[in-house]
Amino acid sequence: MRVVISTNGTLITAEKVARLKEVGVSYVGISIDGRPATHDKFRGMLGAFEASMAAIKHCQDVGLNVGLRYTLTRANIADLPWLFELMVERDVHRLCIYHLAPTGRGAKIQGFAPSSEETRAAVDTIFERTRALDASGFHVDVLTADNHADAVVRAVTIRFPLAPSRADGPGARSQRAPDARVERWQPVRHGDRVHRAER
Repeated sequence: MRVVISTNGTLITAEKVARLKEVGVSYVGISIDGRPATHDKFRGMLGAFEASMAAIKHCQDVGLNVGLRYTLTRANIADLPWLFELMVERDVHRLCIYHLAPTGRGAKIQGFAPSSEETRAAVDTIFERTRALDASGFHVDVLTADNHADAVVRAVTIRFPLAPSRADGPGARSQRAPDARVERWQPVRHGDRVHRAER
């Protein structure tokens, strides 16, 4: 049985990570809500971001697989592109992005969820940034969850990689620039996964 942990990382120490590795935990997902100030505000704790970064380092030091977890909201959507920069900076190769699901506690904060237009723009950004990292040689595994429409957008993007139209203007996001590497992106069993096909 594969055992994984999802945590904010603030209580993870070098000793605890060594113990997790010893008992067979195979992956640790660290929740990050955005840039340091955004993250600390979400968590209600000054220094929470740095504590999470320390947890990532502890996992890496013992060879324990570690990745980032991020829930997309109106309060942190502007930080989404930066997350991909953080992955490179911290040498993290997995990112799980969750759409805010209107269930449980999420049902009480539905107004906190991005609009349909904001969500579509965010998904475009996820695809674009994932491709850019892969093209740079920094290979990543990116997963989106709780919005299966992501699979449709991704499939259309792969099937019809269109060049930008001048009529659409410089800010148009519905078009795609030609990508010589697009043939490497293949549909996978989990349709909402932004997946880099193995060479």
